[in-house]
Amino acid sequence: MFRKLVSWVLSGALLGLIVTSLIAPRYYAWYNAPAVGNALCDCVTVTRQVAAQMLNAQMIGSAIGAVLFLVLGILFERGRKSRSTPAPGISSAAPPPSMP
Repeated sequence: MFRKLVSWVLSGALLGLIVTSLIAPRYYAWYNAPAVGNALCDCVTVTRQVAAQMLNAQMIGSAIGAVLFLVLGILFERGRKSRSTPAPGISSAAPPPSMP
């Protein structure tokens, strides 16, 4: 069960990273755009800040995906386990034939 949960967590982290990598650049491009047409800033500093913000967003997205998929994996595996075990007192094996 531990291996399955680890695969759920890693899948969630990867999905969170991918989603963040698709969404965050557009947000940071909008957020860091100058209000007027000309950029009157230190572009090297802004570039470093945006890169740092992007890496932080990717780490947060990966963490959210990992936690979300951990919870989903636990719920899924518990549901799967409860369906596969027979109810107590009910035997799936046929009774042995009686001897004459």
